[in-house]
Amino acid sequence: MTRSALLLLMMVAVVATGAALFWDHDGGAPSALPVQVVWSDDSLPATEPISSSGVDLEELSDDDIPDGVISIGREALPAPTTPGFFEVQVWNGKRGVQAGGAHVFVLDGYDGPELSDPYAQHWSDLAETHGRRYKADDAGRVQLPPIEHGAIVSARLPGLYGFSKIGRRHREVESVTLQQDETVTVRVMDDAGETVAGVPVAVLQHLPDRDSAVAQRQELDELRRQIARAKVHAQQNPEQRDRTAGRIQSLQRREGRLTNSLKRERGKQNTRTKRQVLTPATRPEVRAQRRTNSEGIAVFRHFQVHRKQPEKWWRPDQADQFEAALLIPLQQPESRRFSGRPAPAETLDLRLPAVGSLALRTVDRDGRPFTQPVHAELRVTTTTPLPATRVRTRKALNEAEIVFPFVGLGLQLTAHCRLDDKDFRWNTPLLHGPSRPGEQATVNLVVAPEEGMLFGQLVDADGDPLAGIETSFLIKSLAGHLEGEELTVDAGGRFHLPYQVRPHHRAPFRVEIRRDADQSTAGMATPLPMLLPERVTDLGVLQLKALGAAARGAVIDDLGAPIKGAKVQLQRQREVRRKSLQLEFVDETFAEVSTDREGRYELLADTEPGRYRLKVEARGHFPTHSPDLRVGETMDLTLERKARVVGTVITPPWMPSRRLRVRLTSATEPDSSRDSNIHNYKGNKYIYFDDVRQGTYDVTISVQEFPDPFVRVTGVVIRPGQQDVHPLLKDLDLSAFLYRFELNAVDQHGQPLLPDRPLLARVERPDGQTAFVGAPWRKGGATTELFSAAPQIEILPLASGYSAASTIIAHGRTTVVFRATPPVNLLAPGLRQLVGATRVRIVMQLTDGSSLPKELASWDRRSGRISGWYGRTRNSYADLGPGDSAQLTLMCSGRYRVVAQLLGDPKQRRPVSVELGNVTVRVDPGSGPQTVTATVKPALVHAGLAEL
Repeated sequence: MTRSALLLLMMVAVVATGAALFWDHDGGAPSALPVQVVWSDDSLPATEPISSSGVDLEELSDDDIPDGVISIGREALPAPTTPGFFEVQVWNGKRGVQAGGAHVFVLDGYDGPELSDPYAQHWSDLAETHGRRYKADDAGRVQLPPIEHGAIVSARLPGLYGFSKIGRRHREVESVTLQQDETVTVRVMDDAGETVAGVPVAVLQHLPDRDSAVAQRQELDELRRQIARAKVHAQQNPEQRDRTAGRIQSLQRREGRLTNSLKRERGKQNTRTKRQVLTPATRPEVRAQRRTNSEGIAVFRHFQVHRKQPEKWWRPDQADQFEAALLIPLQQPESRRFSGRPAPAETLDLRLPAVGSLALRTVDRDGRPFTQPVHAELRVTTTTPLPATRVRTRKALNEAEIVFPFVGLGLQLTAHCRLDDKDFRWNTPLLHGPSRPGEQATVNLVVAPEEGMLFGQLVDADGDPLAGIETSFLIKSLAGHLEGEELTVDAGGRFHLPYQVRPHHRAPFRVEIRRDADQSTAGMATPLPMLLPERVTDLGVLQLKALGAAARGAVIDDLGAPIKGAKVQLQRQREVRRKSLQLEFVDETFAEVSTDREGRYELLADTEPGRYRLKVEARGHFPTHSPDLRVGETMDLTLERKARVVGTVITPPWMPSRRLRVRLTSATEPDSSRDSNIHNYKGNKYIYFDDVRQGTYDVTISVQEFPDPFVRVTGVVIRPGQQDVHPLLKDLDLSAFLYRFELNAVDQHGQPLLPDRPLLARVERPDGQTAFVGAPWRKGGATTELFSAAPQIEILPLASGYSAASTIIAHGRTTVVFRATPPVNLLAPGLRQLVGATRVRIVMQLTDGSSLPKELASWDRRSGRISGWYGRTRNSYADLGPGDSAQLTLMCSGRYRVVAQLLGDPKQRRPVSVELGNVTVRVDPGSGPQTVTATVKPALVHAGLAEL
């Protein structure tokens, strides 16, 4: 028998003798007990050896694991091949380089205390210490069982390390890239040269300050480079022009914000020297924390995962600047700077000066011990509170004091404190720390001194204290929820519950307490005549007894099937202050329950007189409310299953999905329409509306440039729970309903021309009526496009200084020729002599005699903008020049109203208008300049000057 086979046989024996510790009897998922990782590679971390029946599994090496077998702690199981498993791809250094044979560790759904411990090693280490171990194949791939909640995945080879967080909605293949593994080691010694254990040590990275002027200029330069690259990309890839334009606009908005910020910074230079403004600013940020071990050593494993990577706007000399520091309050921080790339190979020594300790004894306003958890951050007041001098800690349940074991001598300190409930924060008065080496200074810390607080003791039905139980506390007023908290009472069943009374909460008040045990719920309620701030109210001994049922029954769907996991919430009518005081049903805190497999529920609550009802919600169903509830009655409730409106469409290549709009309209509620887009998914295009109630609907499709629907499907009947493609909406070929017109603009010589006015088109609407729409010309190509439900449209091309004949065109490509037209000289005899030096603007307004429409229909925001532009297009402007003449460029032939606008002060916004009569103009391409004469009436001019 080979050594590999023998070792595998011994592993099977270990599984047979110890499987109950690590695997459920039904062969399902591993238990919550940690699974010890087995290592043989000297480059990997050492672990406690696991032995059973005289077999030391630490002797196993990777060569002893046969192909197709994964190593899971003490077990060897065949590699999974079941559909639904997903894969992890491990890369070596960069994507595309396979890390064959890498060790992969997976931890699914872990929620241990290490995740919130700031002094713990990086959370990716949890996969090694608590997870399953796999070995990647030669391609660097590992097939894994389905992830139920979300997993931590780490991978390594000798000298290399990588990790990833895998979400519950992960991809089929998740990748992990291995990088050079680095370690930073810090040693702490006292003045005598002896190492010190338990000292908190931090690694800080000095990061460039984004708010500094230098950093903002660097970021602005990088933004401008990105904008330039994006514009070049748009020119080289016209098919991506629309998407690139959106990115350019986003970058330009950021550029504008930074430019304005720098302008404000320049305005502040009068209070700071130019040298100060130009100096790069940095800020230290704590990246990792450790405590020294018994040998005075703090090891920062996987240092590369704590290093914040440089951003493009950083200066090269600002990257990878680090500092190892004692994380204790000191007059002067004790630290050592180092470069973080590469990590230093030598041990970094720090000196611990003479220190003492500080204990904050937690009490309430009346001096009672406060035994619930308290957070505190200790700060030195005599120096700038650098991150290395701010120390955070948390007092656990039943502890009497918050102890800071290492505090510098002779310091004045303050503590910023809070409860687990972050609503309650406060600062302490000035604190005096230890004055002699080794001294412990003890002071009383009054918890939440400005808040009100309830105090009491919980006992069971027999009168015995309920020690260490998790309990829900709720304070209510006439307006409802005032304060709610999940608390664990201390070893004597005692609790403190702080509260804040807001103006809209009015007496009477009521406190409710409930404890949800495995089989039953116990609780109690008691009235509170008054709640005062800065006061501790002693409630005495409170006895918890079994609660009665407020309601019971079953929740079913529209087919009568039970719904598992439906949420049943008790609601009570209360006073709610919106703009005025009104009665509304609001959720009763903690009064909710979920249905079992049979859809049944029993809602336990301690109620008081009032109107109650139930709110029921379940995934995949529409929520509902019950009629008024009589407390204790049986009430069955029915939820309607949600449906989907799904259809498939076929679009021509020239029709982008993002420009199509789909509207879903109920036949019974036409005002409650829903709008959406065409959705692209795996090469197919869908109509998709989720959360639809049963009923009959109409589905219409329109395009952005043609707001009227060009496709209408009526009588789409939707039933509860319907999910599939509807037969009436299957494979709708949109090219059969809409026609595209592509136009190119050229001058009389055939050269591309960019008109300065949008193209007007007379289109036929679905009801048979005609209307005008407009389409802007695209820069760079002098092209535009229109859509219509008819195969032919009439176009009216417009451009300043050019004329183009209106014509009827067929769908497809069309070239529009613009011919240059001569300007019109308008004479206003004697006007300059009458007005003197006053500035005069001549306006010619088209009134009639033109083929142009007098107004445009506004269908949506876009046609509304073009309609507003069109009203201005009918006017032409020019200043009155020497010789009482003005030269104007008109859009077309017709009859014009002539107005002289008198402008005095350049800041004057409203000119005075003087009528100069009407003139008739004929504009013909190829003809010579035309001169027309306006009528100047001196009396009107003098009146205008007087008004000006």
